[in-house]
Amino acid sequence: MLAEPRSFKANTAVPSVIADYVEGALLRLQNGFRALETEKPT
Repeated sequence: MLAEPRSFKANTAVPSVIADYVEGALLRLQNGFRALETEKPT
């Protein structure tokens, strides 16, 4: 793994961006579900 630090950095840069996008999407989903739950006449 330590033999190629350049490719390692390149491979870790993209997943971090994807993780941020997924985290934002999950937050939006949670907010959407909360809105639906508050609108339900339970």
